[in-house]
Amino acid sequence: NFDSYSNNSKGIRLYLNNHELSSPLHGSGFIYFGDMELEFIDHVEIYTGFPSFEFGVEPATVVIRLYTKDATHDEGGKVKLMGSDNSSSVLSTYYTDSFEDFNYFAYLGDYSNNRDAYDYKGGTLGRDQHRTRFYGSLANENHSVELHAVQSKNDAFMGTFENAQVKENDLEYSCISVSTHSKFLDDSLTFDFSYVNIDSVYDQNFNLPDLNITDLTANNKVKEEGLTLRLQKKWNLSDNEVTVGLQYRYKYFNITERTFNDKPLDG
Repeated sequence: NFDSYSNNSKGIRLYLNNHELSSPLHGSGFIYFGDMELEFIDHVEIYTGFPSFEFGVEPATVVIRLYTKDATHDEGGKVKLMGSDNSSSVLSTYYTDSFEDFNYFAYLGDYSNNRDAYDYKGGTLGRDQHRTRFYGSLANENHSVELHAVQSKNDAFMGTFENAQVKENDLEYSCISVSTHSKFLDDSLTFDFSYVNIDSVYDQNFNLPDLNITDLTANNKVKEEGLTLRLQKKWNLSDNEVTVGLQYRYKYFNITERTFNDKPLDG
């Protein structure tokens, strides 16, 4: 993922288990989760074409489903420590186990990637990343609850201004989400709940050489909240399956601060 900021295509939908990783502001959560580390992921499924209700009601051309590890496949734990001569590092650990009718999984990872910068139009395009993530789940045969939290600070590569000479671009965000999944009536009836809260800060410092303008700054602070409720019922009729469902999604975002050259912008 070269560009951690502008890779925010609404045509790509990401799911973690049964819940979409979404952004109320950008639609798809690809801008925040498109370069997620896979230390705690068991397997990945990719679907193309027009999605069914199984993947929500919003349009998508690509659906990526990430499934986390659990005690049914990876009972036990693991610690991973890696480093490189450019100060990049990975430190992660997870543990999963079961007790009585429940199984649980917990992951904590710190990821630092110092990558080569690119000279472009007299500026520097950085791609460094530093991210800390926690994921935990508790489940039994019919119910599960998940907690997912991320703190990240990345270089934003080319940023949002075309033909700009980039001096510095930074995207910092924190995200926390809570979700549940329940199955009833021999798994034919499912109910899903998910809530996400995202705070992001985007700072830019750049020149516009075509206009002979130098040392411009732009800053955005955004707060996002999202809530999704989904109820789905399936019937198997001979060789066919009939699905009926309801989905409610609430999206909220507020640009709490927006400045250009340190001057507030209204609207």
